[in-house]
Amino acid sequence: MAGETEYSLDLAKRAVAKCLAASRHDAESIDLIVAANISKQDSARRYSIEPSTASLLRASFGLHHCLAFDLNNACAGVFTAVSVVDELIRRADVNRALVVSGEYITHLVSTAQREITGLRDERLACLTLGDAGICMLVERGQGFELIDLYTVPEYARLCTAHAAQSRGAIMFTDMAQMARVAVAEGVAHYEKLVRRQAVETSPRYFIPHQTSSRTIKAAARAANQSFGQALLGPYNVVDNLRDRGNTASTSHWVALNDLIDRSAIDPGDQVVFNISASGLTVGTAQYRVGTAVTRSRNSRRLPGAPLCLDKSRALRPYYRRIPAAERVGIASAATYEHASGQELGNALLAARATQRALNACALSLSDLRLLVYCGVYREQFLSEPALATLVGQELNVKGSLAEGAEGGSRFLAFDIVNGPPGVLTACLVAGRRMLSQQGVAVVATSEYNEMPVEGQTTQGLASMGSALVLERSGGTAGFRGFYSAHHAQYSAWYHAYADTGESARARLRVDRDDRLADRLVEAVGASVVDMLRYEGITLDDITVILPPPMGPGFMGRLATFLGIERQRFAACESGQLFTAWFASGWQELCSRKIASGNLALILGVGAGGEVGCTSYVF
Repeated sequence: MAGETEYSLDLAKRAVAKCLAASRHDAESIDLIVAANISKQDSARRYSIEPSTASLLRASFGLHHCLAFDLNNACAGVFTAVSVVDELIRRADVNRALVVSGEYITHLVSTAQREITGLRDERLACLTLGDAGICMLVERGQGFELIDLYTVPEYARLCTAHAAQSRGAIMFTDMAQMARVAVAEGVAHYEKLVRRQAVETSPRYFIPHQTSSRTIKAAARAANQSFGQALLGPYNVVDNLRDRGNTASTSHWVALNDLIDRSAIDPGDQVVFNISASGLTVGTAQYRVGTAVTRSRNSRRLPGAPLCLDKSRALRPYYRRIPAAERVGIASAATYEHASGQELGNALLAARATQRALNACALSLSDLRLLVYCGVYREQFLSEPALATLVGQELNVKGSLAEGAEGGSRFLAFDIVNGPPGVLTACLVAGRRMLSQQGVAVVATSEYNEMPVEGQTTQGLASMGSALVLERSGGTAGFRGFYSAHHAQYSAWYHAYADTGESARARLRVDRDDRLADRLVEAVGASVVDMLRYEGITLDDITVILPPPMGPGFMGRLATFLGIERQRFAACESGQLFTAWFASGWQELCSRKIASGNLALILGVGAGGEVGCTSYVF
């Protein structure tokens, strides 16, 4: 358990500091920070929503030049983040990235102890939880030989975590069914990979997700029975639950770190990770230990060593120009609102928008390979599983390998969370991934108006689902450039969090500086000018601009700042569209029948002083 004054962000910060101290790289060489923790409990009464954990870490360590976002996929979050980073590195979108997670989850134990009624209670699994923080610096070279993940959304609700009805947070788990499905899917997946000779059958260590010793033993028995020989046993299967507990997305890495600390692993050893997480996300990863392990073990640098950061370079933004042959375009966009305007819940809204978008371009669910969800505000402050998996379940996507689905039609779902700029980041991530697989990707959003604390009004976010269908363009059309700038001076001007209180159910609290909208005009305007410089074009080359979802007043002030006529902007009359602004605005852009080859500029603004810009060729 973490100390009395340690929370999720503290654990993540300590892990980042130790990782950077042990690295041979200076901090300025890092291009990306991805935070993959489930828990956002950053103080005794504060469950953070905005800014993202990655944004807070970027500001804390002065890495303002980095692209930063949160990726949520329950206990598979770190592996999903590494697979995303791997894709971006292979495409030369980034050179190095920090993947970090701080899991402060033992506070769920206290809630469970108050509420559990017996041994069959679905809150019992809360008693197995442990706290940990991990960070790894990922770059091209030795290391992961395989990361293969897929989602089985038909079982998405076997484990859910959200705000408790009394106070604090709670997790409900159907332990027996979860174990049965996870073992069946894990063994089926491992067997398929072995038949393809993609993974080792006798690794030095086999590290499963640390959920229960009984499940770990059952998985080993099932694998041995499937292969007809004793491949897995106490000699190579790691079970550290007695000492560490289930530390969620950090559990595999805590286990690996223990092996390193005991000098029980050497360069050249192979480790196979069995991945299972609520959602249900299943996978296998194979890692070949390199010299970095020895270097980390023998590092003489102190964990708190000061970072070597060139401040003149720290102000540069992230920018990536997409080669014409690699562009991905928007096949369709859709939004969905219930006729009565009532709140339908995040998953249902996003699913209905997704179905509309697929129908609009004559695609079916069988064409859907990747679903990335970018909504921020969630019913009951849901933290697990990834909301994308619940959207998949609402769509009735079937993903099971154990029950006969073909590997070629596998489906993966996860969340990217960073406010409106996170939607643009999701388009980059999904677009790059679609270059190496068939089918299409969907970027979906929805928002939920949670009850605010006393004295504050509801945010009034549009109860709307949105979806963008992305596919390879086959030409020069599509996303051309991605730009992200961090305006650090506004990092502390907006915070949204669940106030967990002393005795009542969590309520939403928003702390906002009233000057923020005016100051962000300057930040967005300066970012637009900078983005155009990177693109090598001027405002005269832009046919239309889709502004950030901050209302018509903001749009007029931005037009004045840039010195252009207001008619150059697409309509964005409501400041409450939030993450749905892109799909809603795209529908308006399409109604203009913009000529092929013309350029659009899409702008997103988020908490933490984040400005995202994307250029798009029609």
